[in-house]
Amino acid sequence: MADPDRVAAKYEAYAGQCIQRRGNIRMIDLGLSRILVVDPDHVADVLPGNTAPTLPFLAGLSQVREVLTERQVDFQTHDGRIRVNASDGYGACVLFESADGRR
Repeated sequence: MADPDRVAAKYEAYAGQCIQRRGNIRMIDLGLSRILVVDPDHVADVLPGNTAPTLPFLAGLSQVREVLTERQVDFQTHDGRIRVNASDGYGACVLFESADGRR
């Protein structure tokens, strides 16, 4: 993977929003969703039990418990977030959290 700071800087430029640091996490707040950038050694800090299947690895963020349940998509909750594992997300682990969640 390219340098996580460089990757986050690209998304910062695309979104027009500043990068916020939360330990090893670089976050770009989009209002109703967020982009989180971490290096491969820290993926498990954000997505416990998962590793990035390929690099770069992208996970989408929003609050969708009802939709996942309605559509019978297997998910877990962890640390105030909803997670769909890579095995159920076509190779991509997807992490959802509320817009007001703080990391």
